[in-house]
Amino acid sequence: MNALLILLSRNTDLNSSITIKKQLSNLVLYMLKEISQNYQSVSLESLAKKTNYNRSYLGTLFKNETGSPFSKALTDQRLLRAYGLLCSSNLSISSIMIQVGISNRTFFYNKFKEKFHLTPNEVRIQMTRKR
Repeated sequence: MNALLILLSRNTDLNSSITIKKQLSNLVLYMLKEISQNYQSVSLESLAKKTNYNRSYLGTLFKNETGSPFSKALTDQRLLRAYGLLCSSNLSISSIMIQVGISNRTFFYNKFKEKFHLTPNEVRIQMTRKR
């Protein structure tokens, strides 16, 4: 469990994966909060409707202020949640994908391996051995 906490502390803080160039605007802080709390279903389109800003404007603002595209920040949050579920539940990988809001299996596996340098199956096996 300590290894999990160390890995998550290195990789889970959404803000740590974003280079903060300056103080973030309230709008970008709101977008980060939405990514953190509603990662399953949030999108630039849904945020545009909620905030009455253009989708393109929000995407550009987010990238300019954080240094990271909205889509990457959202995917990172989803992958972090998936990692946590792999370690703390017996849910199938398919169920975890659905729960975190990722529907494309190939995309999920590729991004997961890119971020954690392990496949979801390898993470599950490692956690099973440590229990």
